Amino acid sequence: MRFLAILFPALVVAQSNLDFSQGTTGAAPDGWFVPAVVQAAGYTAEVRHDGCEGGANCAVLAAPARPPENIFGNLVQTFDATPWRGKAVRLRASMRVEPGAGSHAQMWLRVDLAGGRTGFFDNMGDRPVAPDRWTRCEISGEVAADATAIHIGVMSFGGSRVWIGDVTFEAMAQSAPEADRTALKSAYRMVDAAYGRGDLEAIRALAAPDAQVRLGSTQIALADALSGIRKELEGGAKYESHSAITSVRVEGATATVWVNNESTRTNAEGRRTVATTSRDTWIRAEAGWRLKESSLIATRPAGLETDPATAKAVATELERKAAPLAGVAAGAPATDLAAFGKAVGDARMVALGEASHGTREFFQMNHRLFEYLVKEKGFTILAIEANWPESLAVDRYIKTGEGDPKAALAGMYF
Repeated sequence: MRFLAILFPALVVAQSNLDFSQGTTGAAPDGWFVPAVVQAAGYTAEVRHDGCEGGANCAVLAAPARPPENIFGNLVQTFDATPWRGKAVRLRASMRVEPGAGSHAQMWLRVDLAGGRTGFFDNMGDRPVAPDRWTRCEISGEVAADATAIHIGVMSFGGSRVWIGDVTFEAMAQSAPEADRTALKSAYRMVDAAYGRGDLEAIRALAAPDAQVRLGSTQIALADALSGIRKELEGGAKYESHSAITSVRVEGATATVWVNNESTRTNAEGRRTVATTSRDTWIRAEAGWRLKESSLIATRPAGLETDPATAKAVATELERKAAPLAGVAAGAPATDLAAFGKAVGDARMVALGEASHGTREFFQMNHRLFEYLVKEKGFTILAIEANWPESLAVDRYIKTGEGDPKAALAGMYF
């Protein structure tokens, strides 16, 4: 899954306007919003009263003419979790994706917990909606007793419009007997402990013989996945696993379990932690529950907490070596960039990046550094990651003054 930082409103209210009956034509439906960073990228949403399934109201999430990379459309509603605490819930909606290469949509539901933790999460990353017919979608899960907020929404990928209608959010009956829930929690604890011991046979014993791991449209046998891990263990790697079940549904001899996991691999290259959300299917056997399939919904790198002693040492080093900057605006005297010049030395290639794409101050500071490199260090070439044909227009303007620089820059999508 792709992850996007979304600034949700500080005020969390009750859910509203799921039927899109309220709102001004041409604007986002009341009670819903397109996150600011997504709006800035050119995505819009509006209420529609025609073209919807069943003649009801609906909303349309539209992409800009040239969708930027690494940003997707998002229409969101956030509401108070208090009335739903301790309940099983179900989100349903109908969606239609207009035809377009690579275009698809995903409905999503996330429960936030106290202390900034994430509870239940499902974004249909393993079952996206493709063009071109109306598709009924459903996500069911559980709201923890300490839940603070619930977020629901629809994401669009590619350049096609996505139509959303017939949204419902309701409580449903709990389907997991406590004995089954306890047994499944115990199974995940055993898996976590087995990873810590490097005992892959113990993990295999908790799975069905034909167990599969599903990564998007790719399926691999669990036995093959464990064989790959075994090679890493034989090479000296170590694994740690921490699983947290967020929802369980049992229907007959089948259990569906949503689980958040943090796995850490330590090897010669260092230590790396990855957070994942999976939707696992278990089957009831004579010996107990056995894993049938693990379907990855979302994944992201997870930072490790820094211990106080390490943090203090880093802060002390920064205080000792940091050089203050007078500002970020180009054209200012370069006296405050002496430390930067010393770091560059006689290098003929300098890489400059940014902590986030599109942030004004990063681009302003890079402008200053480019100016310094040209004037003080004699650099003559600036290379960026961009489409080649569109970049030629910028290159032509720099060298000859021909063309419209604003139009040339706009054509590069950055």
